[in-house]
Amino acid sequence: MAIKHGASLVPTYSFGVNDTFTIDKTSGFWIRNKIQRMFKLAIPIFWGRWGTSMPHKKQVYFAVGKPIDIPPGKGLDGDGNPDPQFVSEIHKKYIEALKDLFEEHKAAAGYPDRQLEFLEAPKRKKRRKFISEIKKAA
Repeated sequence: MAIKHGASLVPTYSFGVNDTFTIDKTSGFWIRNKIQRMFKLAIPIFWGRWGTSMPHKKQVYFAVGKPIDIPPGKGLDGDGNPDPQFVSEIHKKYIEALKDLFEEHKAAAGYPDRQLEFLEAPKRKKRRKFISEIKKAA
């Protein structure tokens, strides 16, 4: 969206959000885990203040970085779609800006020993290929 419309991306990070709810990782783990794997969705069991969905009273520190400007029309192909290489370049800039923002503010937010880690999403099978595999099996 930002590339198509030439909007700036603003890196932001919220420290302390993980402490606003209590998450139960043990109740019904085996059945919950099976359902999560089968349907590829998360089923968290959580609660906040007084066992309700209202968050615990915790301080949240919100850090805002410098905008990453994206010139209008840059990085679009002939059909007006973002060029994958340009998307990758902007993504890399955003991740670096987010890392810098985290490192700059983590001590002031009360998390001097925390490390920020980015995980790669697993590659997904293309739907068409998956459907053709099902048809072959039948």
